[in-house]
Amino acid sequence: MSEETAAPSQLLAVLNAGGQQALADAIGDRVRNWFIRHGWVDSLDQIGFKTYQDHFSLPPRDWPVAAIMYNNSQQVEDRLCTEGEDDFWEWFGSLGLFFSTTSPGLHEICVPDDSPLSLQLHARLASLQAFEWHAHLVAPDYATIYRTVFEHFGRHPEHLANLHWRRFEELCASVFEAQGYTTVLGPGANDGGVDIRLTEHPVYGQQLTVVSVKRYREKIDLELVASILGVAHAQSADRSLFITSSTFLPSARKFAQTNQSAIPLHLADGQDIAEWCRGLLPNPDWLVQQAASWNLGSAKIIVADAGVGMTYSAWAAVVAETPLAARLVPLSGVAIPLPSDPMLGTESPDLSRPLPAADQSFTARRKGDVYVADDGSFYHAWDGTPRRFNHAD
Repeated sequence: MSEETAAPSQLLAVLNAGGQQALADAIGDRVRNWFIRHGWVDSLDQIGFKTYQDHFSLPPRDWPVAAIMYNNSQQVEDRLCTEGEDDFWEWFGSLGLFFSTTSPGLHEICVPDDSPLSLQLHARLASLQAFEWHAHLVAPDYATIYRTVFEHFGRHPEHLANLHWRRFEELCASVFEAQGYTTVLGPGANDGGVDIRLTEHPVYGQQLTVVSVKRYREKIDLELVASILGVAHAQSADRSLFITSSTFLPSARKFAQTNQSAIPLHLADGQDIAEWCRGLLPNPDWLVQQAASWNLGSAKIIVADAGVGMTYSAWAAVVAETPLAARLVPLSGVAIPLPSDPMLGTESPDLSRPLPAADQSFTARRKGDVYVADDGSFYHAWDGTPRRFNHAD
């Protein structure tokens, strides 16, 4: 077996052992060595490789991107498009990868799903990127907007154990908040054994539930479970709950079953969390409910510049937002062309149409007054004046 033919399995081993950055570095080493062997470059100082998330901070692509190659070497750019390119593409395909130019000096190295060489690498990288993206989004502020967080962990409870312990606590808090509880997430240290406090207000008055959250890989024993019950008695709680990303030993479950008198004790494992997450997935009318309290005349309208040769505007309305994230619906534009040239003119949002359907909505991250959509578009508040467009190519 040649070095190139063995490369996909070698790259898979690198990914499993070291993660996405290790994979990008390994691909970078191979590409640099090829450039040197074929005399494409004298110095490698201007060529670098990083992960897709590190460079773009966007959701994973349909074809997972194994690495981003960026360079300031005009010599490399010229040769990628002219002499020797066939040799390079043939060699690169033997690695189970393909090369896509995003812009001059910026290239995506992708893993296809239609090559027998790369099927395992594709599946593993796609799974890892999906997990890391949703782990990045797990925070109490995000979960109300990024409903795909619940969808991901509802489908992949095995990923719960890979979360940072604080992210696991935040995810659990988000689940309870979405269920309608008044939720207080503890500081993460010196919390007296209580990670989350849940308050509900039923007909007969306020009820307090104290929650212990443990992101463990090992099974939970009786001693850990008993500790939260002691805290519940000390704080006069109405109920206690112990949550883990793993499972419980039989002795721990038996203890919980036999201590249901004064303060009920409940246990929840990774499968229970996944079921809670699946139960929180919104119905198609979620955005309609969110938008019931406002109309387009009073909504926050935002706009993004789009196009390169041609320029136009992308319009959206903010349906729901938090300090860190937002849910948006697209709006159409109304163009007013110039009498002298219909390809030029101004454009404003069309506020006369009904709100678009919920399934047309999309997410954005907030950075102050800027909204960064998942497709990389940067939206900002519309100042109310018409925007210029140029439809001439």
